[in-house]
Amino acid sequence: MNNTVIVKSLNKPNWAGMHRYNKCHDHVVAIVNRKGYQTGLSAEEARELEKKLGFEEGTLAPHSIYWKEYSVALTDRPLHMNLENPQDQLDYALLKASPRVANSLNELSKWPKAEYVIYDKEEDAKRENEFIDGEARAMHQFVELTPNEQRNYLKLLGKNEASMSDAVVRNTLFKIAKDSSAEFNKITDMPNKKYKLLIYDL
Repeated sequence: MNNTVIVKSLNKPNWAGMHRYNKCHDHVVAIVNRKGYQTGLSAEEARELEKKLGFEEGTLAPHSIYWKEYSVALTDRPLHMNLENPQDQLDYALLKASPRVANSLNELSKWPKAEYVIYDKEEDAKRENEFIDGEARAMHQFVELTPNEQRNYLKLLGKNEASMSDAVVRNTLFKIAKDSSAEFNKITDMPNKKYKLLIYDL
């Protein structure tokens, strides 16, 4: 198991059009709302880290004043964290809970406000493998489809295939299978496809 993660800057331009001042420090803090500080820790994880760090019980609770002054410092250089280290575990949880830090290099769109990204080689590889498996499955299914079945897939994907030739239908569906394999596979797994196609045709 890989116990090391790296936090890197995404180098987004700031209001002045610059990416980041060299050797400048930035601080990520816990966001607060009515439920308290968003620490990224469950109650059980908080109690466990309190023991490991020698803190009094309740120090890492969501409403604790501890979080008012606590932050994780980041610079233009990657931050390496060892998840066997309790302090790094604490920082890691806070960073994962922040909208400023994307939790995966492969899913940056889920964090549109992210300025940093957590790079976990093992987890990112797993996510990428899931995508590869989905694409391979879609392509395998695609080559098994008859021209009429290809048209039916496009219908269920909301595409107007009526005016398309078989060649254009095949080309269009191939691009979907390759570039949007999750959407393609949803059609493959769709229950009662025949009834939905009947409704579509009616």
